[in-house]
Amino acid sequence: MKLLFAPEALEDMENIYRYYAKRNERYAAELYNQFISDAEYLQNFPFIAQKEQLLEEYPEEYRSLVVGHYYKLVYFVENDTVNVVSVFDCRQNPENIRKFKR
Repeated sequence: MKLLFAPEALEDMENIYRYYAKRNERYAAELYNQFISDAEYLQNFPFIAQKEQLLEEYPEEYRSLVVGHYYKLVYFVENDTVNVVSVFDCRQNPENIRKFKR
């Protein structure tokens, strides 16, 4: 199974890294690496995460995997590819999860 990060998901990860790096660069790097390693885990177990209920109206079956207590990797599986489309901060309004670009 292949792994593909949408440009918006990569931008989310970069923004999260930059935010934490100002305060604690080590933590920022650990969190960034956790995003990558958890996404790589999905290559072997793509359906391990729960379906994202707030995205059920879309034709893709979106799922979300919680990473680092506060973040969700939002993705869908198409053919043999795990498509990570967003890294969502769970501390914001849950309805905002719909704002990623499809």
